[in-house]
Amino acid sequence: MSEIYLIKPLDKKSVEYFLDVYRINPDDSITGWSVTETYRWGQGFRELDDPVWDHEKDYVRCDPGVGWGAELDDCCARHFEWTDDMTDLERAEIERMFDVGDDEGRFGSGWVFDGEHDWLVEEDCVYILGPVKIDLVDETTYNTIEENVPPYEDDKPGGSNIHLTQWPFPPSEK
Repeated sequence: MSEIYLIKPLDKKSVEYFLDVYRINPDDSITGWSVTETYRWGQGFRELDDPVWDHEKDYVRCDPGVGWGAELDDCCARHFEWTDDMTDLERAEIERMFDVGDDEGRFGSGWVFDGEHDWLVEEDCVYILGPVKIDLVDETTYNTIEENVPPYEDDKPGGSNIHLTQWPFPPSEK
């Protein structure tokens, strides 16, 4: 039985989907854009060897390829960021693909991943904004194994007591 963490927000409008996209131009320069979509509801998953740490419990990054998916519901906001070399026409076309889609019925990230274009995905992830509920679930059946799993704390057993300023070397013994 494999186990994964299921992370859900406790408040509405607390799930963000982030997508970072680029293309390599004929002159080898790079053009890109990103979009952050905010959803009223959703969820994220993390592998068992990637627990939620106390310092990240208010902004938990999840891989949308883990578990049964983010199940994002009811997009209520969308924010694009563009590199300076993108034309207004390109921007309008990308925004249209997120709102309306293409002739094949693909829109949003579906268009980015499956549409016909030169864009490549640099990163996509889901952020669950705190407060969050963390459960341990069976990866196959999605039955709950343990509810309300607390985040790991740096100074507790099971957590790391090596802080980023000390990495990769622990402090010397005096």
